[in-house]
Amino acid sequence: MQKVTKYDDGSRDIHTYEEMTPEKRPQDPHMDGTGLRFEAREHHGLDLCPEAIILTDAEGRHCTYVAQGKFSDEAERPQDSDRDGRSLHFETLEHGGEHPDKMPQALRVTDPQGRSCLYRPITEDGKVVDSRGYRRETPDWPGQRAEAA
Repeated sequence: MQKVTKYDDGSRDIHTYEEMTPEKRPQDPHMDGTGLRFEAREHHGLDLCPEAIILTDAEGRHCTYVAQGKFSDEAERPQDSDRDGRSLHFETLEHGGEHPDKMPQALRVTDPQGRSCLYRPITEDGKVVDSRGYRRETPDWPGQRAEAA
C-alpha cells in the first residue's frame, strides 16, 4: 500500500507500507522491554537524536517507532553520540493499542544526561502499519513528468 502526500511546489512524499497484522506485532511479554532489541536510526545533521527506533522482539517481529513532538530547543532531545543506541535507555509504555496484546504503543528514550523523547509506532489512518519506507519526489523527477502528461 502507499500513501501519497502532495505539496504546492509539485513535490510529494510517498509512504510505502503493509498492514500490521496481529501476527506481525512485536510483543513485550513482561511489559518492561526485557528481551527486546532497539535499533537507533536516522540520525540527522541538526543533532544526534535518532528520529526512528526499530523495535524487534525475540520472535523477530518488528515495528518502526518515530520521534514525537517538535522540539524548539535541541538541548531537550536525547543524544546518541555513538549513533548505535548503546548509551541510550529504552522504556516500553502503553502496551496493547488496537489489539489486546503486549505490543508497546510508546517508547521513552533517554540519554545518560537525562534528555528524553517519546516515540510512537508509525500509523496511517489511525492504525499502526508495517512501514517499508518513505521517499520524496520533486517536480524534476522523471516519473513526475510522465504522470503529468
